[in-house]
Amino acid sequence: MKLTKFLCISVLIISVFLISGCVQSECNDEDNNSGKKFEESPFGIAISHFGSDYLTRMPEDLLGARSHWAGSLIVRWYEVEPVKGQFNWEKLDYYLKEVGNEINLLLELRLYNGWASVGGCEKNLAGSPLKEEHWNDLDNFLKLLVRRAGNKVKYWSIGNEMEIENFWCCTFCKTEEESAEEYLKILKRTYNVIKEADDNAVIVLGGFTGNWKDGTNVNPEFVEYILKNGKDYFDILDVHLYGDPETYKERVQWFIDLMDKYGYSKPIWSTEMGGPDIRLCFESGISESRNKSLEEIITENECARVFYLPEYRKEYYKMHAEEVVKRYMYAFDAGVSKSFWWTLYAVKEYQHLTYERMSHVVFSKMGLVATESERGKGPINYTKTPGYYTYKIMAEELDMFDSIEKLSLNDAEVFLFNVLGKSVIVAWSEKDTTLDLSNYFDGTVRIRHIVSELDEQENPIYLEDEFFSSASVKIGEEPVFIREESE
Repeated sequence: MKLTKFLCISVLIISVFLISGCVQSECNDEDNNSGKKFEESPFGIAISHFGSDYLTRMPEDLLGARSHWAGSLIVRWYEVEPVKGQFNWEKLDYYLKEVGNEINLLLELRLYNGWASVGGCEKNLAGSPLKEEHWNDLDNFLKLLVRRAGNKVKYWSIGNEMEIENFWCCTFCKTEEESAEEYLKILKRTYNVIKEADDNAVIVLGGFTGNWKDGTNVNPEFVEYILKNGKDYFDILDVHLYGDPETYKERVQWFIDLMDKYGYSKPIWSTEMGGPDIRLCFESGISESRNKSLEEIITENECARVFYLPEYRKEYYKMHAEEVVKRYMYAFDAGVSKSFWWTLYAVKEYQHLTYERMSHVVFSKMGLVATESERGKGPINYTKTPGYYTYKIMAEELDMFDSIEKLSLNDAEVFLFNVLGKSVIVAWSEKDTTLDLSNYFDGTVRIRHIVSELDEQENPIYLEDEFFSSASVKIGEEPVFIREESE
C-alpha cells in the first residue's frame, strides 16, 4: 500500500515536473522569439547611441512608436578587442540586456582594428584592409560575437557607406576596383564565419550611401564591383536615403538594375533614412557656406533658420512630421521593403555651431525624440516630437502591408496599400484638392490626420478624424491616412 502510494506520488511529481518544464520551455521560446512576430514589419528606427542614458528609456520609446526594429547599433572591433586576446563586452552586454524580446536587432559591424588592419587613413571609422596574419583573429572575434549575442541577434550589417573614403579606404590600392576587392575579402570572410556560427543569420551588405551625382552613385565603380562579385556573400542590400525624397525611386532603381545586370535580385532595405535635410536649403550646395559664420548663414537663408533657431521650432516640427510619412511613402514606392528612420534621439537646437559642425544638424535634427542638454553634460530633458506620434500613427495604419501602388490622381501624391486584405490610402497635395476614390472604397471613408503640433505642455495635438463620401475626399499639404469606414 505504501509502495503503491509512493509510486503514485512519484509519478505525479514527475508528470508535473515534465508538464511544467514543457510549458516553461515553451514560454521561454515564446519570450525569446516574440520579436519574430514582428520580423516582417517594414518599420524600424535607428538607434546609433550606446550611452546608458538613452538605453534605459530606449525600448519603451521604440515600442511607444510601434517600432519593433532597432538598427544601427555599431559594434567596433577595436573597442571590443583593443589588445589581441583581451575582450571588453560590457557595452554590448548592457545593450542586449536592456533590449526586450519584442524588439528585433540589426547590429552593424565596423571591422577596423589598429593592431590587425592596414590602416594609414585619416579616418578609419568603418574599415581598411586586414593584414594577412590576422585573418584568424577576425574569425575568432566574429565567432565570439555571434555566440555572445545568442538568439538576440539574427541580422548583421557588414561595414558602413564603404564607397566613400570616410568609412573605407585602402592606402595601397591604386584603383577603385582594387579597393573594392579588399573590402570584398572582408565581406566574404565575415559572411562565411557568421553563417557557419549561426545558420539562421542574415547578412546585410552594409549601407551604400545612396548619394547621387550626375545621375549615378558617387562611386559607381566600387559599388558595381561589389554587386558583381559579391552577390553570394550577402542576403539584403542596404541603401541609405537622405537628400531629396523625390529622387528615391531613381536612386534605388539604379541598384536594382545593377543586380539585374548580373542576374540576381535581393531585398533592399534602408537602414538609414531621414529628413528634413538642411542641405536642400542651399541651391548652390552647402559647401559654398564653408567660409561663412552661423550668423551669416541664418541671416541669409530663411530655410536654414528653421533648422537652427528655437523660435522656428513649431515650423520645424510640422515639416519634420510631414516628412516622416512622405519619405516612407517614396521609399516603399521605390521598392524598399524595410526602412529605419534616422534616428530615435535628436537635439532640439544648436547654439554653438559653425560650418564644420553643420553635418550634425543634417543628421541630429531628424530624430523622433528631441533631447535638450547643457553643453557637455548630457541629456537632461526628452521631448517626443510630433514626428514621433506621426510615426506611430503610420505604423498603426500600414504595418505588415502586402502591396503598394502609386496612383495618378489630381496632381496629388496618392499611395494605395493593401493591409491585411483592406485598402488604405496615404495622400497629400501641395494645394487643397478633392479626390474621387470611389474606385477603391464604397460609401464613406475616414481620414486620420498626422500629429504636426504640440501643446504648451509638449503633449501631442490630435485632430479629430474626418468623414467624407469616397467620391469626394478633401486633402491638403499634410499627409492623411484614408480607409473605408466600418459600419
